Amino acid sequence: LNIIAQVIASNTQITNIAGVNGINYDQNPTNNQSNATIIVNAASDLEVTKTVNNTHPNYLQNVTYTIKVHNNGPDTATGVKAIDNLPTGLKFISVNGDGTYDSTTGTWTIGTLANGQEAILNIIAQVIASNTQITNIAEVNETNYDQNSSNNQSNTTINVGLASDLGITKTVNNPKPNYLQNVTFTLTAHNYGPDNATGVKVTDILPNGLKFISVSGDGSYNSTTGVWTIGNLANGATAVLNIIAQSVSANTQVINTASITGTNYDQNSTNDQSSAVVNIKPASDLGIKITVDNAHPAYNDYVTFTLTATNTGPNDAAYVKVYNTLPDKLKYISDDSNGAFNSTTGLWTIGYLATGETAVLHIVAQAMTSNVILTDVARITDPDPVGTTDFYDPNQDNDQSSVTVGVDPVIDLSITKTVNNSKPNYLQNVTFTLTAHNNGPDTATKVTVTDQLPTGLKFISVNGNGAYDSKTGTWTIGSLANGATAVLNIISQVITSDTQIINTASINGQEFDLNTSNNNANATVNVDPASDLGITKTVDNTRPKYLQKVTFTLTAHNYGPNSTAYVTVIDRLPNGIKFVSTDGNYDPTTGRWTITNLANGGTAVLHIVAQATSPSTVLTNIATISGTNYDQNSANNKGSASVTVGPAADLAVKMSVNNAHPKYKQKVTFTTTAYNYGPMDAKNVTVTLKMPKGFKYISKDKNIKYNSKTGVWTIGNLKNGGKLVLHIVEQAVTSNVRLTSTAVIKGTAIIK
Repeated sequence: LNIIAQVIASNTQITNIAGVNGINYDQNPTNNQSNATIIVNAASDLEVTKTVNNTHPNYLQNVTYTIKVHNNGPDTATGVKAIDNLPTGLKFISVNGDGTYDSTTGTWTIGTLANGQEAILNIIAQVIASNTQITNIAEVNETNYDQNSSNNQSNTTINVGLASDLGITKTVNNPKPNYLQNVTFTLTAHNYGPDNATGVKVTDILPNGLKFISVSGDGSYNSTTGVWTIGNLANGATAVLNIIAQSVSANTQVINTASITGTNYDQNSTNDQSSAVVNIKPASDLGIKITVDNAHPAYNDYVTFTLTATNTGPNDAAYVKVYNTLPDKLKYISDDSNGAFNSTTGLWTIGYLATGETAVLHIVAQAMTSNVILTDVARITDPDPVGTTDFYDPNQDNDQSSVTVGVDPVIDLSITKTVNNSKPNYLQNVTFTLTAHNNGPDTATKVTVTDQLPTGLKFISVNGNGAYDSKTGTWTIGSLANGATAVLNIISQVITSDTQIINTASINGQEFDLNTSNNNANATVNVDPASDLGITKTVDNTRPKYLQKVTFTLTAHNYGPNSTAYVTVIDRLPNGIKFVSTDGNYDPTTGRWTITNLANGGTAVLHIVAQATSPSTVLTNIATISGTNYDQNSANNKGSASVTVGPAADLAVKMSVNNAHPKYKQKVTFTTTAYNYGPMDAKNVTVTLKMPKGFKYISKDKNIKYNSKTGVWTIGNLKNGGKLVLHIVEQAVTSNVRLTSTAVIKGTAIIK
């Protein structure tokens, strides 16, 4: 007997005894029992489990692996060790828990572990790889027999995403700009890896005090949102952007900060932001304006110069000075500065001038000469005190101002104006002659004549002295010496009618004019009424037949610009066209169609019905329109219509028989006569005879082309007024019936 049994105890000795007996007497009982002993080693089922606190850590982040070893028994385990060698991508940081851990070999020495006891170890490691999956395996072993090896190993996996250390640096080309000066901020974005970066953006919103001007560099920049969109940035790559901005706040510090982001994890945020600082200097826009109460004083006259100093900011100015030295020929008389103005040096000391504040100085001077131009110049400044550089003037265009005074020379300018035709027609050209004269005694400068053509005149051309601007009506002569004359001819077109046009010219110069009564002159033109009359003529049938009626339609137009009375259209019908009727005031004898009045833009229509009385000819009917007003366009005063009358010949045929009641088998003679009643010869004349059934053809006249089978009598040409006769003999071959014969003539007229 073989008995198979399972050892269900450990670390023990087991003796199994077998005894035999039977019903017979056993004379030797000493061999009736036998045993076998087994020695069972100690056994321990060690189980290892492994977990991680973060299955999706970021690059360079720490994770904690927790390893638990449990003794499921039945015996105490000795010499217990676990192996957890950190794989590539993990860097050992520290450990805590039971036993000891060797980070070099990955061996965790636990030692003895009683039945049911558990040992725990926490390994803290840094993730030093990115964009990868890392599996960490822990395995346990012991000196005891382990009856279940399926739980001796455990692992856990972490997934590490992409990582990019994005960095931004920002510099400025001028940390101390002047007010309204441009500065350039340079932004440098860098990817220090380890992976390529995507969705890279830099936010740089210009702070108050800076105004966006322009940008250049990589990617795209939105000045409204301040977002610089870079997109992809490879590991180790750099992108650069230059932002040009204007300093729009003075005497202030402006901090401009840029921040970089991307879609990847950024393991180093210390370099994600960078700033550049600009300190804008204080600024004062100082301005000076000088005016004079009389720019053209006479000799010995007094003039007052007004100097107005302003500070439009944005900051106060502390040391304002104005320099104004009167020119020669002007004598200083007085001022109202209470000692702040030094007439010898021309220095006006203002001192402190707050933003928005104005200072005014009046200087009275006397003109000590004549016929001379003098310029007085004033210049404002705020010089920095020794050892400082605080002052800046952002607008130096208004730092200087000047005014000109002078004693004018004396002149007497005159203008005369004539016209070559005082009664022009509508749209006719006229020439205005302007004569400018300087009666002295001095030379006149900047002489101009204003001659703006009035409504009704259109500029065509000009010739003469100087230059003429037809838009402004200015004739620029320039200088005109004492006794000199300049002449200008202005050619213009009359573009109105039934009106009077007055054209006026005025002359002036820079100098004082002793006599202004002769500075104006005019010329008058009187334009009669005008009407552009036009006539159009059509015919309802351009190819009528001989003696057919046609209708000619005459349309009279007045294209203006004025109404006109007594409009007449002459339309004499040509020979070959016979008047039949009309629907208007038309005299067919004279061909005159009388239209009493035709308003501007108006039309009148006449229909003439006529008969074509001349064949084979082209007839042209011409109508001519006229009126009492001037007609500025004669090109449309005639209208014509042509008709082409076709050729005509009145062909006729007659047929008779010598016996209208023949007997059976009796012969009869049919007489056919062809006529041409004109008015033209005919050609290709044929007569088709249709003889009824019941007659039998017998004969015809000699020398006559007649086909008895087709019934066609071929005549050919038949002159106007001519006739031809054909006799055909037929035999009656039927009886007791009424029979009818017919003849049809055809041909065409001869076109000569």
